[in-house]
Amino acid sequence: MQPPKSIPDQIYDYVIEQIQSGQIREGERLIEVKIAETLETSRTPVREAFRCLEHEGIIERLPQGGVRVMAISENTVQEIFGIRGALESYAMGLACGQINRDDLDELKIMRNKAFDLIQDKFMSKDEKRRRLFELNTRFHDTVYQAANSQYLLKLINNLRFMVLRIRAAGLREESGWRKAWEDHEQLIEYLEQRDPEKATALMRVHIEPVKKGVEKHSRWKKK
Repeated sequence: MQPPKSIPDQIYDYVIEQIQSGQIREGERLIEVKIAETLETSRTPVREAFRCLEHEGIIERLPQGGVRVMAISENTVQEIFGIRGALESYAMGLACGQINRDDLDELKIMRNKAFDLIQDKFMSKDEKRRRLFELNTRFHDTVYQAANSQYLLKLINNLRFMVLRIRAAGLREESGWRKAWEDHEQLIEYLEQRDPEKATALMRVHIEPVKKGVEKHSRWKKK
């Protein structure tokens, strides 16, 4: 692990990425020595990274020792999805009037890659989920950028960690992957047609299955 970032900062980024992508799930214990071995570093910078993550409420210390990823509360899920629905629908509406041909072509490439992944019979489910999550994030980021609103982008970025974490939790159901990308395909058509009314309406519907997936898999739902 090399500069410009310090080793603790790089470990911090690694853990955040693992949580956002769903590789590390809520309630899961983080093993200090395992992370140190994975990243080929000593345990000291791992402890420093853990302190930062704990300070930000991302992980919590256990009475018996060690740390685990904080669970997502029901209130947090409801609030984040409400805000996400408003911001993403607004972004989609703005993008309909401003998206360029290069961005549309890029969205289509992502769509094709996603359907190829879904149909792949040899790739593991975990690897497929990881790649689909990355494509899904790129798809939404492209729409955000196409909206061409600095203030909207700042609001979205402020919620980025929680949105990605919740989105990852909601995309665990393999049965919903095809439907999600069929929605994306339809959204691309609405963007090409410059139809903000249909695009914003579909975006609000599009996030509902993800919300249900989060509710199904979150720890607070099982209590």
